[in-house]
Amino acid sequence: MVCLCALVMVVVASWTLGIAQITNSPACPLVSKPMNVTMEITGIRFSTSIDADNGSMTKRDIPEVRSHFRFALVTVKVSKPAGMQLTVAACDLTLHYFHADHSEAAPCIALSTWNKVEDEDRPLTFGTLSGDSPGFVKKTTGVRASEATAVYFDAVFDNIEPDITNVWLCVAQPSTETPFKSKGWSP
Repeated sequence: MVCLCALVMVVVASWTLGIAQITNSPACPLVSKPMNVTMEITGIRFSTSIDADNGSMTKRDIPEVRSHFRFALVTVKVSKPAGMQLTVAACDLTLHYFHADHSEAAPCIALSTWNKVEDEDRPLTFGTLSGDSPGFVKKTTGVRASEATAVYFDAVFDNIEPDITNVWLCVAQPSTETPFKSKGWSP
């Protein structure tokens, strides 16, 4: 089977200011992975519960659920130019993987803060509590993380099977250089 994880490797010309000026269109906002940034998984831990600064989630006490699914806490290393500030939105991240002979994808439900140390606990924020959607969880590098060339964050994915193998982090990218021109809506 072929996993279509080319999203991570897509080089999008519209991210550059030059293309945006040529087409008279703005660059796509909140692009998590510009072309001079790499993201790689450095570790995965599995748990039946996750604590965050805005609550906690636990797999239900139904034996079938607890025995078949876990949360995956994925540590991601980001290599980038020094001085570059990055923002990652949870809705831009999916975990693509195989379990047994099946291919799967799971959306990101929580993000941590950024730091320069791989094996350090980072506070998480869920996007599914208090009525928020994962798209409202965005994390931006602070001053120290922006200055660094390598930083780490954690992302949480739900309903991961026990026999997970071959895992890819996929990062959403714009599908075209120019935006679709919407007329908006009115009440």
